[in-house]
Amino acid sequence: AVYAIAMDEPVDSRALFDEKHYSPTLLLDDKDTSARYGATTIPYTVLVDRAGNVRRAVTGGGLDLEAELAKLQ
Repeated sequence: AVYAIAMDEPVDSRALFDEKHYSPTLLLDDKDTSARYGATTIPYTVLVDRAGNVRRAVTGGGLDLEAELAKLQ
């Protein structure tokens, strides 16, 4: 599963997802989640395997998410 955590205003995040037709489930950050993973910038991508282990964390855009997810399979 792929989840997106909104670190800014929920309404703005929802509008962006709707406009761009993004498919991940959008969740609201409770501030603990972003702190737990060290997220301080947007976008910040954390790949977590099925066992719950962080496999990769990337600051900024340009990540080939499809390729990275395929590595986890």
